[in-house]
Amino acid sequence: AQYTIDEAAQPEAIAHSLQALVAARARPIVRHRLVLLDTFNGRIAAAGGRLTVRAGDGGARLEWQPRDRQVRLELSVNIPVGFAWDLPCGPFRDSLQPIIDVRRLLPQVEVEIHGRMLDVLDDDRKTVARIRIEGGRARTPRRSSPWYGIPTLVTLTALRGYDAAYERLLRIIESRPGLERSLAGLQMIALQAAGATPPRDVSRFDVSLVPSVRADVGASRIHQALLDIMVANEPGLRADLDTEFLHDYRVALRRTRSLLGQIKNVFPADAVTHFRNEFRWLAQATNPTRDLDVLLVSLRRMSERFPPDDLAALLAFLSRKQRHEHRLLERVLESDRYRALVTGWRNFLQQATPGVPEPVDAARPLVEVTSSRARRLHRRLVDQARAIDDNTPADEIHQVRIDAKKLRYLIDATRSLYDRRHLDRIMESLKRVQSVLGNFNDAQVQERHLIDAGRALAQSGAGESGTLLTIGRLAESARHRAASLRAEVCSELSRFCKDDIRADFGRLFKRTSSVEAWP
Repeated sequence: AQYTIDEAAQPEAIAHSLQALVAARARPIVRHRLVLLDTFNGRIAAAGGRLTVRAGDGGARLEWQPRDRQVRLELSVNIPVGFAWDLPCGPFRDSLQPIIDVRRLLPQVEVEIHGRMLDVLDDDRKTVARIRIEGGRARTPRRSSPWYGIPTLVTLTALRGYDAAYERLLRIIESRPGLERSLAGLQMIALQAAGATPPRDVSRFDVSLVPSVRADVGASRIHQALLDIMVANEPGLRADLDTEFLHDYRVALRRTRSLLGQIKNVFPADAVTHFRNEFRWLAQATNPTRDLDVLLVSLRRMSERFPPDDLAALLAFLSRKQRHEHRLLERVLESDRYRALVTGWRNFLQQATPGVPEPVDAARPLVEVTSSRARRLHRRLVDQARAIDDNTPADEIHQVRIDAKKLRYLIDATRSLYDRRHLDRIMESLKRVQSVLGNFNDAQVQERHLIDAGRALAQSGAGESGTLLTIGRLAESARHRAASLRAEVCSELSRFCKDDIRADFGRLFKRTSSVEAWP
């Protein structure tokens, strides 16, 4: 439980008032400065944790507190930590990695805090709970930024096995005047005090539509939301902060390309052809960088399985190649063609093209257009899935993956138009299909890139025998993984074709009669 009180109230005064009500042993929280770290989209704050870094002798000290505050982990580091894989193997990394995954840690706000820690005691002088009282000031991480006072933060943490004591303390604390329950942690409170924007998820795709919306109007809103996601991720993509900016950018781009082909006859045909060609060009320009991103992340996650020196040479080679491809991608994003594409697409979505006849399905309800297309895609996907077996060529499996994506993107973009009961089961089934097909494809792409990297290193004379042997083992591992995933592919596709999923599709995308459309 967490509370705030006006910054005029000093932590020491609050501690004394609470000690008059409960038996507690007080310890000072010595005034100190620290920087709160989080990912761009606030994964740590969303998980209720707190990650801080403090300058130390010859390095820095990291402190990690999960949501329940039962455990506080500390770690001294001599190098800047940007990603989970920069941390040594151990409890600290194991606890933090599932939360931040592949995202970079960024400084959010610097705070200077002091206060009191109260160990609340029972009749046997055992600690049954802790009350942390913190006050101080905050500023954005730039040295020249001004300091701002922050409200005093009072945090009550239970110890396992003392729930009754915790409930009694809760009533006592909530009886104190001036304390307000707060769902925001120190990071959010400090950011608000410093006038900084809290981290947020700019890639969330959620378009609210009503069943009567015209197909052209609804499609424009969907595409506008996707364009906003691309634009929001572009600065992080350009700066190469972490791989997720390009990933989220590409997902929005793929959705755009797919939906231009799936929501048919609602935009002028010439415009659709033009923009599909331009978005295909853009997608092809992002492919090499993304493939290397995926490979590098996979190798870093396996770093403890191979000799560090042998893997280091491969990682260095692939990192140089990734930086080269990223520079080429930057040139694309700075080109006149790209700027014309983004500007032209935005203008097209915001205003009708003068003098162009209205496409045949533009005025129909969007739900009718998308339901018809979803039924057709589902039938095609089921027919393809039934034909897959252990001997099916990889190219045919890849085509099933593409069609599964088309169906999922179509449903996901228009989920507000349908009954959630059937929709959730369908989406869960599609996600499982996409996951296993994606893993199968990634394993094949990884094997190909590893073989190419090994060949390039050998030809340049930069590859030591240990490095080349490690590359060979990794490529073989990727090949075996793809082979083992074939059974999962067949199993998941078979599950997708079962009667209950087909029945959900029938109920969800049944033929609908026209409803009155918006003008």
